[in-house]
Amino acid sequence: MSRLLIRADAGPAIGAGHVMRCLALAEAWQRAQAGPVTLAAVDLPPALGQRLREAGWSWRRCLGPAGGAADLRATSELACSSADACVIDGYVFDRGFQHALRQLATTLVVDDGHRVDGFDCDLLLDQNLGASEAWYAPLAPDAERLLGTRYALLRHEFLDAAPPCRADRLPGAGHPRRQRPRWAQRGHRPRPG
Repeated sequence: MSRLLIRADAGPAIGAGHVMRCLALAEAWQRAQAGPVTLAAVDLPPALGQRLREAGWSWRRCLGPAGGAADLRATSELACSSADACVIDGYVFDRGFQHALRQLATTLVVDDGHRVDGFDCDLLLDQNLGASEAWYAPLAPDAERLLGTRYALLRHEFLDAAPPCRADRLPGAGHPRRQRPRWAQRGHRPRPG
């Protein structure tokens, strides 16, 4: 079993989007029976902490400020002790933060197209409509890039409300809820170049 560590925050200043899309990722991880999920956060509203506990996931508070040295130390300790894969979602996690975690676990960075200083990760996800290879190729040359709405992270309440997928009518497609994401496969490392 692989262990997943998610590093994201939620609060009045940044909203809950980073954590909520990571919850969708954690649900997919759980459906694939990939292993335990831990969320690390500097800021997390009590209601979201309760939702995590009800889903059977744990969460750990990191010392702030988010993206700072104390946060990196705490997140690195968690990655060493409880992670095979690490997801980083937030605007404050620079290349140095990403690089440090990448040395400890396979890393996926979730981005909204806002970072301009580049990425140091195994996989990069931007699920937005305008995500383009031209924008990300020079910023994340070594990463496998998962770009566009086909990689949208949807929580179970949205997936369950969707009409049934007719995978038999889509050439080469499989049912997304029955496939384990490639990056979730134990030992997956993208091929360079």
